[in-house]
Order: sequence, then C-alpha cells, then structure tokens
Amino acid sequence: MIMNWFRKKKACPQDGKFKLLFIDDNSELMHEILGISEDRVKELLKNTAEAFDNNAELHLMLEKIINYCKHENEIAMSMLIFQKIIDHHKKESTVNEIMSNLFGSHE
Repeated sequence: MIMNWFRKKKACPQDGKFKLLFIDDNSELMHEILGISEDRVKELLKNTAEAFDNNAELHLMLEKIINYCKHENEIAMSMLIFQKIIDHHKKESTVNEIMSNLFGSHE
C-alpha cells in the first residue's frame, strides 16, 4: 500500500500542438463558434450518448468519443456534450433515489 504512494503517475506530453479554432467568434452558439454544423453536432451527440450507454468504464467512453472526432474542435464539443449527459444522468439518479426513499422501491 505504501509503495503505491511513491509510484509516479502517468504524465501526458505537453507539446502545445492542439489548438481550438474559433470560426465564428460573433456567434452565441458554441457549435457555430467552433465551425461545427448542426448535423455534425447531432452525430456527435448520438455517438457520445452511445459511448455513455454502452461502456461501463470512463476511459472506454472517452476513447470511443475521441476516436469518432475529426478535429480538436469536435473533441471540445463532444466533451461539453458528454458533461451534459453526465449531469442529466446524475439528476435523474437523484430524482429516482428521492422517489425511492419517499415511496419505497418498486422492484
């Protein structure tokens, strides 16, 4: 157990090669700022939701999401979508827990 404290964590190389491109900085919509079409956002949403639903481990979800992306801007957009899915899932779980506590489990 003590040896685990002294192990080095994996570090990511920091080469600074990844940069977001801001295509339409006058827009109020994130996907337009990043130059991603509405149709592509729908595809990213579908892929991200599938990754969330079909994988139990976070690293597998992220791998599927990132492998689907074609550009750093799509990765940024997908991560925003992913966080919204997680937030929604947490809220849904909280509501289910409250209902279960109030009315008992119906399983």
